[in-house]
Amino acid sequence: MRERYIAMHMADAKGTEELIGAMPAVTAELPSGEIALQAADSGDLVARARAYQAKQKAAGIDLGWTAAVTAVSEGKQ
Repeated sequence: MRERYIAMHMADAKGTEELIGAMPAVTAELPSGEIALQAADSGDLVARARAYQAKQKAAGIDLGWTAAVTAVSEGKQ
């Protein structure tokens, strides 16, 4: 499903984010600890993760999506 969501996002980023934002809360266990993603603020999380990823890229750091989400979930800006 990952590839499908990526393709959907590439074709219609806003629409895909709306679909994902409407999903129920998801909890994932990551090496850095447990992160709870709430449907109500997932759009904000996406925006913050993108901004953090862009900031890191500007500093010469190629940060993957999971790492960016983890970082902003842990309070990094």
